[in-house]
Amino acid sequence: MNIAHVALWTRSLEAQVQFWETVFNGRSNERYVSKNRPGFESHFITLDDGPTLELMTLPDLPDAPSHPEFIGWAHIAINVGSKAKVDSMAERAQANGTLLSAPRMTGDGFYEAVIADPDGNRIELVDLNAIGFSSAETFLQHRFEDLPSCVILDMQMPAISGFEVADALKDSGREIPIIFLTGHGTIPMSVRAIKGGAYEFLTKPVESAALIDAIESALQLAENNAVRNKEHYALKQRHLSLTPREHEVLELAITGKLNKQIAAELGVSEITVKVHRRRVMEKMQVRSVAELVRAVERLTKSQPAE
Repeated sequence: MNIAHVALWTRSLEAQVQFWETVFNGRSNERYVSKNRPGFESHFITLDDGPTLELMTLPDLPDAPSHPEFIGWAHIAINVGSKAKVDSMAERAQANGTLLSAPRMTGDGFYEAVIADPDGNRIELVDLNAIGFSSAETFLQHRFEDLPSCVILDMQMPAISGFEVADALKDSGREIPIIFLTGHGTIPMSVRAIKGGAYEFLTKPVESAALIDAIESALQLAENNAVRNKEHYALKQRHLSLTPREHEVLELAITGKLNKQIAAELGVSEITVKVHRRRVMEKMQVRSVAELVRAVERLTKSQPAE
């Protein structure tokens, strides 16, 4: 399953066609004029790779929301193939006044610039940030930035196999989605790769579209993992901020015991328990015992098995 085409309303149909043909080397079909819908006209723009773009117009189209961020499609991102291409296209956009954001490295691993089409719609010019390594040993010694990333591994390498590199990454605690490439794939090899935590297993020669899809999906997984890890770290720090007495109150509270029961078990007054319980809730940033239980469960599940 894939996206067949993306559609865009415009008041300036010919200007949009010229923009996509000039900036992205798009190929336009002949203008379609509807016989059943008065005033409806459209062009399909075909790019070298990816879904087709349908440009559509109608008389008296309403204005789009004035705020740049609103419910609905936010932007189109186009992979232009290299950082140099992002830079050159951004320079041309700056010269004609359509550059919205200069080239930069984003937090999710893209080199990106943002331009505007004739109607002011945002278009991201992107390139994946790729680093090549001469050997598996060099890769394993590299200190990576704290950004969502994935690794593309060839199964057959001179000194260390792809499986050995994957095992080394796992042993080091680095959670990086792995895409395996091989020219001689077998079912047992693919099964071993998947069991070993591989995100994808592709047989060479690989079509560029399939490889890019795998990379983008792996980067999305890496970003989700990073968000999850960040949230877990914050939760762990909140838990560590509790005093020994607050830990005791927490452990008894999540079993469903009332303040009176906790007070009797700890040998303190009920008022003291109420104070500690309130501090536990504040420090753990929860509003109910049920939320507190779920927070403790998340901490428990993340701990390695004995």
